[in-house]
Order: sequence, then structure tokens, then C-alpha cells
Amino acid sequence: MSCYSIKTAEHIPYGSSVSESINATGGKVVKICNGNTILIETNSLSSDSPVYRFYVKLRGVDIPSIGIESSEHDKEIAYKSYCVLSATILGKTVSIRNVEASTIDNDPLIADVFLESYAVQKEK
Repeated sequence: MSCYSIKTAEHIPYGSSVSESINATGGKVVKICNGNTILIETNSLSSDSPVYRFYVKLRGVDIPSIGIESSEHDKEIAYKSYCVLSATILGKTVSIRNVEASTIDNDPLIADVFLESYAVQKEK
């Protein structure tokens, strides 16, 4: 995997993956995947750049995964986290700092996410 796992919006659906070396610093949150992972869309890489989508996991936020055998407590935590994250940043422009590429291909970037000067993961 190169620097960042990204998606080119015009040609690649949400679930697909393409690896390229880019240096994105943030963008508009277009999807809340769960209580700690978001999909960011940006074309700010250059003025003639295509639109890119990339997944970001909020650093330090550990939310239970939801599956068939998940407890009601875990489901409730995950749902509340999803709702808070949606209300806070969905549709808004965020910046990402201290970005780390995952050691596993196709996993999201890990980063600190900011809405203006507010650290989003602090809300969690």
C-alpha cells in the first residue's frame, strides 16, 4: 500500500479501493460508516484534481463492532456513537492531522479529525 488508500469518486464505487500516494489534509464528510470511521471527499489536492474519497478512522476511538452475536449494550454504544458523529460532522468540512496509513491493505487511514479547531474524537 502506498501513502493513503483513496477512492476516485467518478470511477470507483464506495466499497472499492485504489491505492495512490497523495497528501490529503481533509475534506467534506460524506458518510459516517460507524461510530469511529468516516468517508471524506476532497478535490483539494490541486485545482484540476479529480474528486477523491478516502476512509478515516478517528485515532483513539474504539467502538464495538456490530454483528449477529453483539450484545445489546455494544449495539447501544455503537448506535449512540454513530448518531453523535453524524450530528457533529456529517456534511461538514473537516481537517485531518497526524495521519497514519494502516498496516493492513484497504483499511482506513488513522488520524486526528478536526472540525475547525475542535478535535472530533474528544467528543467520543
